[in-house]
Amino acid sequence: MKKTVMMTLLSDTIFGSGMSIPGAEDIAVKVDEQGAPYLRGSTFKGLLRESVENWLDWEERADGKQVLKELFGAADSKEDSVKDNWHGAEGERRVFVSPLTLAPGQSSMDLLNQRTFTSIDPKTGTVKDGTLRVAACVRKGTRFQGSVTFAGEDQELVENALRCIRYVGTSRTRGFGRVRFELGEELQSAGVAVEGTGSCLRCTLELVENVRVTDLNESHNTYLESKRCISANTLRGVVMNRLARRDEAWFEANKGLLLREVRFTDLIPGNPGEKPAIPVPMGFYEDKLGNNFYSLLVEGDVRPETKRSKLGSFCTLEKMEEEGQEKVRIRGWSPRLGAETRINLDMQKAGGDKPGGLFQTAHLLMGQKAEGMVLFSDKCSEELKERVVDALREDNGALRLGANIHAGFGLCQLTSLRWTNQAPESAAYGYKDGESVGTKVYMMLLSPLMLLDENGEPRGVDKAWLESLLGGVKVERLMCSTTVGQQQGFNRKLGTRLPIRTCYLSGSLFCIECAQPPALERLRELERSGLGEYQEEGWGRVLFLPNLEDVTGRYEQKSDAAEVKEQGTAIRKRRQRAQWLLDGERGKRIQGKLSKSQLGGVQVLLAAAAANPMQAPTMLEERFKDRVSDGNGDENPEKRDLFTPVQNYIHSVAE
Repeated sequence: MKKTVMMTLLSDTIFGSGMSIPGAEDIAVKVDEQGAPYLRGSTFKGLLRESVENWLDWEERADGKQVLKELFGAADSKEDSVKDNWHGAEGERRVFVSPLTLAPGQSSMDLLNQRTFTSIDPKTGTVKDGTLRVAACVRKGTRFQGSVTFAGEDQELVENALRCIRYVGTSRTRGFGRVRFELGEELQSAGVAVEGTGSCLRCTLELVENVRVTDLNESHNTYLESKRCISANTLRGVVMNRLARRDEAWFEANKGLLLREVRFTDLIPGNPGEKPAIPVPMGFYEDKLGNNFYSLLVEGDVRPETKRSKLGSFCTLEKMEEEGQEKVRIRGWSPRLGAETRINLDMQKAGGDKPGGLFQTAHLLMGQKAEGMVLFSDKCSEELKERVVDALREDNGALRLGANIHAGFGLCQLTSLRWTNQAPESAAYGYKDGESVGTKVYMMLLSPLMLLDENGEPRGVDKAWLESLLGGVKVERLMCSTTVGQQQGFNRKLGTRLPIRTCYLSGSLFCIECAQPPALERLRELERSGLGEYQEEGWGRVLFLPNLEDVTGRYEQKSDAAEVKEQGTAIRKRRQRAQWLLDGERGKRIQGKLSKSQLGGVQVLLAAAAANPMQAPTMLEERFKDRVSDGNGDENPEKRDLFTPVQNYIHSVAE
């Protein structure tokens, strides 16, 4: 059962974020992207756990420790075996809490206040030097709301425990943090309908809470990086756990099919368009001005004075009409990420050479939509498909993914399920029915690809392997733009890390030149079946792209076609003038005074000034105001003589 929770502040309250604002606040309030204060789920869970523990002690219940463990998990995994501890699994009496955010009808504009503190010297009765502290706090009367999920048998216990929570935050002995908790009405969500028929199930969900999926490859001791997507194994584990819990005998009988013939893909968040998201294909280059956009595989080599284009983590390919010809542009983006500072209490108590035990954790921010797929082979029966769908729709489509799912992280709401006969990426970007396949074929990896030789050792893509895939078609030339990396993971059931796996990363691109065109049906079969190892985890998915030569640049959202055409013409003329000035005598004199890096910055400003002439003076002032200063607010004549001509020069471009 899931019910709302209302928290009302009876006094000013400090939700410390662990951060400070130099020169303004020594203690900053925890706020979201919009600047609204909130109480994070891990703090709420800790308060509720402490209150439940106290209530069980007051009742002198003999099973108090066992009930506490079933509701909130083991307090310290060192004291309990891996089997007894949760490790993120769903239990019968689990308790889930959400962050407490501002209740509707309140504005975040006037909710924060500042309070100052000092220490008094007991000997002199005066303020000690250097003890002034400024703390931000949330005003009295502010209301926050969230939710708590629990088993029906524990409703009375949870309700009593909530009423016993009297203080929240820091500086409680100074009168801060008095609160009142109230348990509200039960929340119900509508079920999710299933559309269409086929062997590919397209899933769309919304991140209701922040989702924590740690990237072990990019993390270190004091920082846990987040993946840019929800990995396939995360959703796969939840579905398998639900199937095993529902019907253990059926799960054991069909485990082989479920683990080998059902493939889950990554859930990609943040797609701004309608087309399915794919990884950004590798091998695209451009200069500092964003011009001369080209593909390494099409060009055959890297042009001078260009670098790899930064297109984001994922993209869609958008067709556009340019000068009477149909061109393709890459519309790239990166999911929105957040991070928070936390404290390792065990490390803090231990002391020693590691002060404080502070570390940061990154996460995918709530409010984003994510899309992924479940792919079924021909060996899967209709009953098996229906059971997987029912597992996804369990609890009205609520899914808890990633880490810290009991402490205000990981709640996602399934919004749609659609069956298709072909993977959406292949339908949107691959070869169409009746389209001819040339002798040059581009193969892109939609997910990591791991290949093993006969000895079980990692191997790379070569001509002989490709020829066997393409049905014996001779491969005359192979070019690629790839990245090889190592993937890690963690098995929560066993409580251990998975072996490191070396693979080609998603987005890797291969240009295959054949003696004769491969069969279209063969290419589609490879897209359906996948390649290499760990296909059940979504690895080895490929997409064959026709006409990569048509990709000419980035995609920019435009509103009115006539206005766009007019603006585009003006921008091109200003860029031409900027380049002309830079190549002229005046530009050459300036080039002699600047380093290559500084000159690159000037080129970027030239393009920005040409595109936004009205804002050019402001941009220039922001860019160069610190360049003519000696660091104390006074002008440095030498720096002024160097950069003032540069300012005047770029102003002339924007005129």
